[in-house]
Amino acid sequence: RSWISQVAPMKTPVLIQGDRGTGRELVAENIHFLSPHAGEAFMVFSTEGTPEELIAMDVFGVERGFLGSSVASRKGKIE
Repeated sequence: RSWISQVAPMKTPVLIQGDRGTGRELVAENIHFLSPHAGEAFMVFSTEGTPEELIAMDVFGVERGFLGSSVASRKGKIE
């Protein structure tokens, strides 16, 4: 836990790796809530086994007709 409090105040991305069920999400939450961004939104989503294009659509949203496959526009998680 001590390294979490060391990286939380830093203004740098942190890569959290580990097998399923090892607590990656809990580590991310702790880093967030100990950081200067604690008052801002915290969002979790898994990209495991998801094609890169679908990740982008999930995060940023998609406009109707994108790649000829979308039936309707959809807001992304960021919006």
